Amino acid sequence: MPAYAVEFTTERGLQRTQFTLDDDRPLGPQVRQILEELRGTGVVISGAAEDELSVVWGGRDLDTAQTPQTLGISPQRTIELHMKRRVRAAKVPALAPFVPKGAYAAAVSGMTGALLAWLIASTITDLSDALPTYARLDLAVGGMMGAFAGAFIAGADSLRTRTSIPLGALFGFALGLVGGVAGGAAGAGLGGVLAPRLTPSGFPVVRMIAWAVLGAAVGLTLGMRWWQNDERRTADGAGYGALAGAIAGLVYSLPGPSEFWQALAFAIVGAGVGAGVCAPSLRRSIAILELERDGSTRIGLTRLREWGLLSGASITLERDGSTVASVVCEATRCRIVPVAGGGAVRVAGKPLAAPIELVNEDRIALGDAQYRFRRRRRATA
Repeated sequence: MPAYAVEFTTERGLQRTQFTLDDDRPLGPQVRQILEELRGTGVVISGAAEDELSVVWGGRDLDTAQTPQTLGISPQRTIELHMKRRVRAAKVPALAPFVPKGAYAAAVSGMTGALLAWLIASTITDLSDALPTYARLDLAVGGMMGAFAGAFIAGADSLRTRTSIPLGALFGFALGLVGGVAGGAAGAGLGGVLAPRLTPSGFPVVRMIAWAVLGAAVGLTLGMRWWQNDERRTADGAGYGALAGAIAGLVYSLPGPSEFWQALAFAIVGAGVGAGVCAPSLRRSIAILELERDGSTRIGLTRLREWGLLSGASITLERDGSTVASVVCEATRCRIVPVAGGGAVRVAGKPLAAPIELVNEDRIALGDAQYRFRRRRRATA
């Protein structure tokens, strides 16, 4: 076994001695044996009680779990033993409940689309050859509300997650249209069955049911836009849509300016469906990754970039059109992986050289852009 020169500092200053090391055994146990032999002769390496041992060869810290042969060290250079201050683990901020911005951004986008549908529908003041009956008019209005609300909700979601906005809006328009027409027909049919059995005072109940069916149908079909990633969004959309529709039907039945109540009812359904297909999914996420700063530009709803990270999710981060890193989630843990040659990435203020696990409230800096990682659930092994 080769003999190495080992240097260390004691109260008497720098000292050197010779020790043999087995090239095929891990370095750690052999270093501990050296320390025991030194301690047996009354020699103690200088350092504080909370310090930890560092083994250096050729200017680099050695991984003592590996063998000398694996580390590529030789007796031509001295092994240095140093006691250095132990690096204390940074305190990870405790998890705190919060509402992801995408939850209310989705509600705003749905409300905007539904109000646009109401503005267009309000221009229809009489029946025509295209809409010869009020039943067909109701179907057209229901389809219009579902289509515009769906296009705005799905398009805004694509904007936030940096996917194709035209494709997202097109899917939302088509699925919302189907839900609006189907819900309008089902609600009208159910109202036709119930209305003859109720007194005039029960008419608001029929209207609430019809609106609830409409909202549920739009939420159900629109939730299919994300079926591949989170199939529960269909049930979320249907539930929220039904509740919003029932409230909208009650509002529309209030006495007074009917046009105002109708506009408010449209807005409630659009907001409810938007919140339904987005908010619960964000709440179920392992963590939320959000663009917190982009140069000096203020991040508002239109510039919001946000991802709900589920198990199996993989999000790419770009700078100047090139991918520089990706965030990958497995089970309940997420890590950030740098792309070779992708550019400088800093996590918690430190340059990212290798994949590391993200912890709550980590900041990821890509040039002037900064992302915030916030956990919603604790990481488990």
